[in-house]
Amino acid sequence: MCEKFKESKSGYYDWLRKSPFKRETDNEAISSAIRDVYEDSYGVTGHRGSGRSSRKGDIASQDLG
Repeated sequence: MCEKFKESKSGYYDWLRKSPFKRETDNEAISSAIRDVYEDSYGVTGHRGSGRSSRKGDIASQDLG
């Protein structure tokens, strides 16, 4: 595969070992918070219910960085 994409094997393995970007980490934290709100509402939620739940936990306003 490295030959096809003209990439060195060492470059590929360096890429595998890299730490995730901050954005990826932030996205995972937000996704987790959204899943929690969804599960807390037993999977029945619209924009009003989600908004109330998110304000309780300050999902939208928390500083992830």
